[in-house]
Amino acid sequence: MKKWMMALALCSMIGIPAMAQDKEPAKEEKKTEAEGEKKEGEKKEGEEGRKATAEDLKSNYQKPYKTKGNTWTHKSISKYGETEMVTYMKYEITEVGEKSAKYKLTMMDAEKKETFSMADQEFEFYEETPEEKPTEGAEPAEIDAWVVKIKVEAGEFETILWKYGEGKDVSKTYIHKELGLIVKSESSGEGYSNIMELVEMKVQ
Repeated sequence: MKKWMMALALCSMIGIPAMAQDKEPAKEEKKTEAEGEKKEGEKKEGEEGRKATAEDLKSNYQKPYKTKGNTWTHKSISKYGETEMVTYMKYEITEVGEKSAKYKLTMMDAEKKETFSMADQEFEFYEETPEEKPTEGAEPAEIDAWVVKIKVEAGEFETILWKYGEGKDVSKTYIHKELGLIVKSESSGEGYSNIMELVEMKVQ
């Protein structure tokens, strides 16, 4: 497949003259500084990483479910007004078959004490479909996602960042670039907010 390449977002700063010969250059220097401050303050969405390409989106979403004993745990912090709730969700692969895998989902409180669990949850494997070749001469479709490296409790990972909504109701989801697991998600709205992140991961 033909790889898509997107240019990186660039931030430019206007240089400041080293010396002023008379009053006129001094005015130019002041103008240049003001323009530089304006450009520095203009933060564009996605500056935290580079624009994602079709190649970046080829995560192996099934790999975490392919090996018995693989585990990963998310921590969730939810706030509703003045109330805060902390929970943990642990996934453990208990059985791997030819067409599907079974896993156990364990919910825990803030002290990591089990509150309840659901065994024998099923994940069905799927066949990879051949990628359609773009029409000759057609412009590649723009992908509204970014490749971002972030650090969470489980480690530092390269992720695909997806954004949804606008204004105060913006949600961000960071997906592990190779494994497809959620590394971090952030969402908020009127009177509530939630942050979930990966705190433990053992995937072979």
